[in-house]
Amino acid sequence: MGKKTSLPVKLKYELYEASVQEADVDVNFFATAYEEQCGGKKALDIREDFCGTHWLCCEWIKSDPKRTAVGIDLSDEPLEYGRQVHEATLSKEEKTRLKTIKQNVKEVTKQKFDIVVASNFSYFIFKQRSELLDYFKSVRASIKSSGLFVFDHFGGPGSADVGKEKRNVKVDKKKYKYIWHAERANLFTAEALFHIHFQEKESKKMYEKAFSYDWRMWTVPELRDIALEAGFKKITIYKDIDGEYTQKDFNEEDDDSWLLQIVAHP
Repeated sequence: MGKKTSLPVKLKYELYEASVQEADVDVNFFATAYEEQCGGKKALDIREDFCGTHWLCCEWIKSDPKRTAVGIDLSDEPLEYGRQVHEATLSKEEKTRLKTIKQNVKEVTKQKFDIVVASNFSYFIFKQRSELLDYFKSVRASIKSSGLFVFDHFGGPGSADVGKEKRNVKVDKKKYKYIWHAERANLFTAEALFHIHFQEKESKKMYEKAFSYDWRMWTVPELRDIALEAGFKKITIYKDIDGEYTQKDFNEEDDDSWLLQIVAHP
């Protein structure tokens, strides 16, 4: 595997964002889904839960001069990286429309939002149904009556396959290998342990467990039922088909594995 070494904070998040995030694509999807589901209205304010580096918040603000964003996270490290890197790309006026808060996402915010998003499967950290229900209830209380709660999901039998998937990424013209490592996945208990490793292609330096995820693999029917119990009235599913999210029927027979965006309506 190569020699293990520590990963500098800046490079850690640069590699993560280059590997698994496309903030501009996400902004476009959230804005388009809102218009589709809310009669052509334009979404202006967004809350990003588990926001990390809050790249999405910054791109949302750049997309329209009337848009505002609030990012919520409990971790100082990614929040500070976002302040130094992504907020630095904002103008003075744009910065006035951004707010980051270090707090638990299960706390209800006074401000009500057009959209609340939970991306990168972050809510999988809630392993107990009661915990996830509390979170969904807090989101329901934090969105407008015409708002949407959007959260992504991956699943299917193939998601329980133990092993490693590799692909190439580039940061500052240097090539790396991104390694998604499913160390443990148990469909019976619905618990799984995943890691992200990185390796420099030229030097073979290995950055093991740059990120680790001890998750519960929630099923779509479970999420639907919890959302409805939390007070949402309708669930809409979008499926990633060749890089584009397409609305699909909830009861449609699906593939071995899938990537979804789930939209909950109040």
